Amino acid sequence: MEKFRDNKVIQTLMQEKHVLFAYVIIFVLNNFTEFFFNYWTKPLYALIYLWVLAVYAYHTVITRKYLSDRYYRTAQIFLLINLICSFVYKANWRFSIMQDFAILILYIFISFGAFHDRQDTGYLEKILWFIILVVFAASAMSLFAKYVQPGWLRETKESRFRGFYNYYNEGAIYAYASIMFTAYMVLRKRTPARLALALCNIPVQVMYMFLTKARTYILVLGISVFFLAIYLVHRRVQDKKKLRMMYLGLAVLFLIGGYILIFTKYGMGRNIATFTYNGKTFADFAAMTAEEKDVFLNKFTSRRWDMWHECFTVIKESPLIGYGMKSAGFTYFVNRGYNAHNLFINSMLFSGIIGTVWLCIYLFILLKDSVKNCYTPARAVLWIFAFGNILMAQLETGLLYNGKATVAVCWAVWGFLTCMRDMHTDN
Repeated sequence: MEKFRDNKVIQTLMQEKHVLFAYVIIFVLNNFTEFFFNYWTKPLYALIYLWVLAVYAYHTVITRKYLSDRYYRTAQIFLLINLICSFVYKANWRFSIMQDFAILILYIFISFGAFHDRQDTGYLEKILWFIILVVFAASAMSLFAKYVQPGWLRETKESRFRGFYNYYNEGAIYAYASIMFTAYMVLRKRTPARLALALCNIPVQVMYMFLTKARTYILVLGISVFFLAIYLVHRRVQDKKKLRMMYLGLAVLFLIGGYILIFTKYGMGRNIATFTYNGKTFADFAAMTAEEKDVFLNKFTSRRWDMWHECFTVIKESPLIGYGMKSAGFTYFVNRGYNAHNLFINSMLFSGIIGTVWLCIYLFILLKDSVKNCYTPARAVLWIFAFGNILMAQLETGLLYNGKATVAVCWAVWGFLTCMRDMHTDN
């Protein structure tokens, strides 16, 4: 056992940071192959998932790292709850469910553990730089293609812009991550090169996000900017009277900005001001029948209204333990897919009240402990990014049950911020 653990090749393969970076690269590569060649890199994902399971077994059984502190132990209990809730049903005794658990393990163990010891934080910045530069190139080329109109880019003719992505929201979440990571780099070290990158990248990503009309991500970006402004004001202003005035000013700006985004035609596309269905607007909502209101809200929420109604109907049949990980079509049946576009509704479906309560406890621990380490503006940006992912998960897929490169990085950020070692240094 000691020889196995001390083997240099094994040690290299079992380092979580290598798994994380490989997953991010493959996910980004898949966007390219799917868009241009309609090819999904399934074999590479399969290798990653096998690698994930091997690393999890190694650090649980051999090094026992994943039993070493309360974060890992809390994650182990959450994993165990999901295992029990899934395999209590014979319909879930299938090989395909292992992929779902591999994604969950990738997030709460592999990604979280990659920088939890803070021995190599420079590697985390390499991953952030990779996302910044790749997404900047993709968004900039997408905008160039849109306004030059080359003809072969089909998205330029649609009402919602995709650019070089297969999905509108996929590009928007990358743009949001790129903006936040750019802010981190600038606040981490204010060099002319980093400032120049911010001046180029942030406007490109904001413009791209508005063209996608991805409402959730635009709102989360606005909230993130507001939180960062609050943090910077609190850090710089010492006089309490001035601080209250600054808070009031920021609150007014936030309310004005929110009003423009949500209620005026000058805000984001598909908002309350621009939405009409069968000639009716929100001004006509009170006069609608109950059936018309349901149809109207369902169209406005991109089918989420019906999804949530249907999911709660299913949840009532098994409220305590749910139906198992992503088991739509096996242990429960819904018309609109297994994913309710809401983290907690999904958790209720997969592990019932038991799993959802434990998930709330787990997330509370992560948020509470990680915010204690936000003693620099750069770290505050990372915390806001992680919190922003929780907000997104109330209306979109991600955070736990769907694979995304940026979500894997989000869990790596939580691992980084929850480690209490070297609290007054940034290695």
